[in-house]
Amino acid sequence: MSTIPRDIVAKKGQKILPRWKALLRFIKSTGVIAGKGVKISRGPNGTTVSADHFQKPWSHPFKVTVSGGSATIRMGTVNGLVPHIDGVNISGFDDDFKQVNVPSIPIEPGEEGESHIALVLNVPDGSSAIILDDPATFTIEHFPWASDVTGGGGEDYRGAGKYPLAVLLWGDDGKLIKKHQVVHFNLGHRFLQSEAASGRPSRHLFWAV
Repeated sequence: MSTIPRDIVAKKGQKILPRWKALLRFIKSTGVIAGKGVKISRGPNGTTVSADHFQKPWSHPFKVTVSGGSATIRMGTVNGLVPHIDGVNISGFDDDFKQVNVPSIPIEPGEEGESHIALVLNVPDGSSAIILDDPATFTIEHFPWASDVTGGGGEDYRGAGKYPLAVLLWGDDGKLIKKHQVVHFNLGHRFLQSEAASGRPSRHLFWAV
């Protein structure tokens, strides 16, 4: 570690310019020191500093992992409850807390260049609570048509609220280009059922918790 020269420090009443020039000389003498993951290239036109960005994987709730023609979703909750895929709890445990294979979702190229893996939630009429008596009312599905999900938590022909967990982008050759994760946290949910006379649609509201 270099010692800072005393002539750099300006005291009250002293001129700044000589100290400034001393500071510049000191900086030139030390140069740029490369730390971990940093590369320094020096040339006639100056110095280039480049850094490799090391990113530690984050195993967050509802993390979507794509492999081949299927996707798996890491355990996440909505109002503290765990959704299903084809009737199987995504936590990897059944209702008797016995370990089972983590379910996966078959995926296919999106018809509009993108597709969605989304949470699908049905709430019984007259209720605002998630009912788990029927696992089919609280699932995660893949939607090849982006327009099926982009209604912002609206309702489909089954009256189900949908919330995208991840967006899949596809090339013209049908190969997956990129997965864009949307949800990174567990979710809260509330169903706002409008009165029939109002003419307004009911809404599913989701938020991170």
